[in-house]
Amino acid sequence: RERGGGGGGGGGQGYARRAIGMNRPELPWAGLGLVGALMNGALFPVLATLLVEMLAAYFLCIAAPVDPAALGFPPVPWIHANATLTQTFYDSPTACAAPYRGVDCVWTAPGRWLAGGDACDGAPAVCVDFYPPGGSVKLYQDPELCYSSMRATVRDYSLGFLGLAIGAFIANFAQLYSFGRMGEFLTMRLRDLTFGAILRQDIGFFDLQENSVGALTTKLAKDASLVEGAVGTTLGLLIQNLTLMVISLVIAFIRGWMLTLIC
Repeated sequence: RERGGGGGGGGGQGYARRAIGMNRPELPWAGLGLVGALMNGALFPVLATLLVEMLAAYFLCIAAPVDPAALGFPPVPWIHANATLTQTFYDSPTACAAPYRGVDCVWTAPGRWLAGGDACDGAPAVCVDFYPPGGSVKLYQDPELCYSSMRATVRDYSLGFLGLAIGAFIANFAQLYSFGRMGEFLTMRLRDLTFGAILRQDIGFFDLQENSVGALTTKLAKDASLVEGAVGTTLGLLIQNLTLMVISLVIAFIRGWMLTLIC
């Protein structure tokens, strides 16, 4: 019988190293498969992020009554003239981008404005801080301006979904083809070695019941496939799942570390 050593590693680890060593000619394909597995692992976190941002984009523009007094000051005359304005909410005052901020448009007395007051009067949108502070809101004189911005944002995220689909196709092809190719060559080499070992046995070897023709052909067909399944495509899935876990945790801690610790 042919016996295989553990290569100094002992047990299954030694056999795994030997199996990987037999795939040495396909190492360039392992690099391509690794890249594909990393991309595949990142797909679902990126998909979840795009989906959340896409849903949030539909709520960027909210038509609601605006009370100038609730803002802490009357920043722009047209706020008084419009009972309903389109609003876009932001987490911090510095995140609100508009031609002018409300603090630049504050009046000191009726009819008297600080610098920039006239420009703010005609501005299509201004940013004002919440009162009490804690965020900003962009007020549009024409709601259609906000809706146009919202449509552009949704369009960008839609293109992101398209790009993600193309990336998913490339990543899956690279991972499955590369590790599949490695597995097929490993299976071929293992079966070649197994068949050669069978042919080198004594006549008495074949007289044993456990070494019947059916048993040997079954080993020849199945054992090599089992080894390939342990070190071939399984390796790609392991890398993919580890990448998925790491990226998901990073995104979760960035977006809300306290909730992540609880969950």
